[in-house]
Order: sequence, then C-alpha cells, then structure tokens
Amino acid sequence: KSIKGKFNPDDPNQISKLIETLEIEMFEAAKDLNFEEAAKIRDEIGLIKEFNFGINYIEPTKRISN
Repeated sequence: KSIKGKFNPDDPNQISKLIETLEIEMFEAAKDLNFEEAAKIRDEIGLIKEFNFGINYIEPTKRISN
C-alpha cells in the first residue's frame, strides 16, 4: 500500500497516527504469516520516521552483521 495522500507531513500528530496505523497493519500481516508484507510495512515505517523525525533507518538487508 502507498501512504501518499494519507497524511499531512507538516502535522506531527498525523504522522504519529499514520505510524501507529501502519504498525497495526504490520503486526496483522505478521500474525497472518504474511512476512513479506510485514517487512514492506516495517520498511515504510522506518522511512517515515527517518524523513519526518530524523531517526536513522537502515533497511535490514543493508545492515552489516558482526
């Protein structure tokens, strides 16, 4: 799903609500064993947090393991 048009990026309350909604969708997808969809939503949440709150997000596939 695309998040475009779902929120006003200048309103932190809307952004937080969107993240909360996406987290619920992510957990529901995982509960239904739809792990690919859950991972896509997780990555989307990470990018929203990075863009709007400056939280550094690195996609799990790009992390360096020790």
